[in-house]
Amino acid sequence: MSIIRRIFNIQPGEEKNTFLFFLYFFAIISAIIVGKTARDVFFLARFNPAFLPYIFIISALCVAATTILYIRIAQNKNQYVFSMITGGLLASSLLIINVFLNEWIYPVLYVWIDIITAIIVPQFWLLTNTRFTSRQAKRLFGPIGAAAAFANILIGFSIQHFITTLGTDLLLPIASAFLFISLLLLYAIKTCSSSLTDCANYVGHDAYCQGCIGPDGYNHRLSEFTIDR
Repeated sequence: MSIIRRIFNIQPGEEKNTFLFFLYFFAIISAIIVGKTARDVFFLARFNPAFLPYIFIISALCVAATTILYIRIAQNKNQYVFSMITGGLLASSLLIINVFLNEWIYPVLYVWIDIITAIIVPQFWLLTNTRFTSRQAKRLFGPIGAAAAFANILIGFSIQHFITTLGTDLLLPIASAFLFISLLLLYAIKTCSSSLTDCANYVGHDAYCQGCIGPDGYNHRLSEFTIDR
């Protein structure tokens, strides 16, 4: 552990938060990878690839509309509670779609996976901003973000073997399971109250407060993230 701390410049008291956020990001990226694999397999096996440009346009419009609606609904909400509710609904939606899969659901699934991605990834980074100060972010966001690469390597290389062995019927339930796991990790992060004291002691109370964002700041930064995207 001391070697890892030195390599990634993790200060005492930051290990638990950093590790939890790493696992949290790994879980949501894994869910996205499996979900996108499922939608591609289902859609391309039944529709002509010539329809993809139209799906891309529809997806972009739906993502923009959903993001605007999400920002309005999220206003003045507790970030952690709202993120857990959102994650639970998104995870449950994949299970429901899996039950009613048919030819008309596949285009909906294609767009829905993009909507899920557009919600949970910015949501993750905005939550990390409430836990880490700007000084900590410069050191820790790199190791935390590496979870995406790790998920792409581990899940990306193993999913083909999984499909060959067990087929595609379990892809959406697995994506949903990863989202539910991310909720457990988010709950662990929320209950890790000692990290707040660690952050305040590390850079001072005023600096810590500046590193956090309230409900209004949350929605403002989410809108900025969406525009940049």
